[in-house]
Amino acid sequence: MGHIFIFNLTRKWMVVMIFFKKHSPLLSLTLYLLFSTSFFSNDANAAQCERKFANDRSFYECDGVAVTQRVGAITNRRVTGIDDFRVLEDRVIWRHIERSSIGSPTQTSRSQYFTNTFSGDSLTSFTQQTLNNSRNRQILSEVQTDGSRAVWRFSAESIGSCGVACTSQAAYYYICLGDQSFPSRPITQIQNRGLGRQERLSNFVFDFELSSATWTFFNGVSTNNHQKDLDPCVAPSSPAFVEATVNGQTVNISWDNVTEATHYDREVSINGASWQNRRTYDQPQTSAVFTNQQPREYQYRVRACNDIGCSDWTASGRVSVQATIPTAPSSVNASVSNSDDITISWSNVSIATHYEREVRINGGGWQNNRRYNQPQTSVTFTNQQPRSYQYRVRACNAAGCSGWTFSGQVTVQATLPSPPSSVGAVINNGDDITISWSNVSIATHYEREVSINGGAWQNNRTYNQPQTSVTFFNQQSRSYRYRVRACNTAGCSGWRTSGSVTVN
Repeated sequence: MGHIFIFNLTRKWMVVMIFFKKHSPLLSLTLYLLFSTSFFSNDANAAQCERKFANDRSFYECDGVAVTQRVGAITNRRVTGIDDFRVLEDRVIWRHIERSSIGSPTQTSRSQYFTNTFSGDSLTSFTQQTLNNSRNRQILSEVQTDGSRAVWRFSAESIGSCGVACTSQAAYYYICLGDQSFPSRPITQIQNRGLGRQERLSNFVFDFELSSATWTFFNGVSTNNHQKDLDPCVAPSSPAFVEATVNGQTVNISWDNVTEATHYDREVSINGASWQNRRTYDQPQTSAVFTNQQPREYQYRVRACNDIGCSDWTASGRVSVQATIPTAPSSVNASVSNSDDITISWSNVSIATHYEREVRINGGGWQNNRRYNQPQTSVTFTNQQPRSYQYRVRACNAAGCSGWTFSGQVTVQATLPSPPSSVGAVINNGDDITISWSNVSIATHYEREVSINGGAWQNNRTYNQPQTSVTFFNQQSRSYRYRVRACNTAGCSGWRTSGSVTVN
């Protein structure tokens, strides 16, 4: 069976004849490459190229520069097995076959195409590398190029272990940029599979001008022809549409699939403001759901991207999430810690913007309304007076407030206060006496007594919290000494006594 492929590359014609000959149990490939004398242009500006040899290794020179020079394990080592050499404008391409040494346990060879400019210093592999051995042959062929992009055929022939000609064949076609290292996986792969077997592809032609591919595949019964716009060498087109819909507080967006895209970028504009919150979604995802959205106006835009770049944005229409009165918090809890600290907490309500809290003390009326913005759902009050407390909380937003949710009642028990840490007495203006004492946080009031000229304690007076000083004017000429104690509903502390002062 014979195939003839004809390439017309920058006005240089080359005829490639590939002959397949079958041997049992292995399937071998004999490749003949015939270059016509007109392959090299005689134009005045065309590079003049010729094949040379050095130390049994062949290479090409164009205008005196070794363009098929390869840097490998040995610096500036010449490549071997050069085939399919072509001149393309300011560069050349060639197929390089590197075989293992004779006598190795498994005789293998690696084949791939390289490109280089005439400067001889931009060597790049622009096809994948294949590996041939006695069990599995991977063949690279039918390279088409326009100088910046390339298309080629990759066929895998496997021989079964039964030792007879039980052969299955799959063919793949790839497209990549011509001057970049080939990635770990093909940018584009066309493969027809069906009924558990790999189906054969043939007659693949890529039109670089139209970015369209045609091919034929045989499924064992009939032959089918296909055509597809196929060019990952350019950024993908924009999604044809982006749609946004609202269901309560949930926004759903979806967009049209773009075949060439590897991922999509999405942004949002809220209440007509600038675009923000970019998110990336890998192909094939073409929708997203956003729950518990605030009452606002939303607009979305999406663009398609791949390794080359991104398309223009496609925007959705504007949709609005309407304010809905939130439900009441499902629970409100109150607890006492450190004897007189009270912490209250309540369950979150997703669409609330803030919460209101009120308290009832000793069974009285509700009072002390306080506002806490979302997401706060707890608050602590320290040094509370010995009383009973109950709290209620409701959730609110722009549409209004929910009903109240109530806590249980908690009680701060009275604790006997400690004495004031200090009591002082000083004379001012000759006959005025000022006494002062330190504050005791859990005291509700203070008691004060005086001893005159060393006599008994007398004249008990009460001063309510937060008073912590008092002045007595025009005192008689005597000596005075004072004592103070802190009190609350649990009782009074011990006395704290001042030093003695004398009015002369």
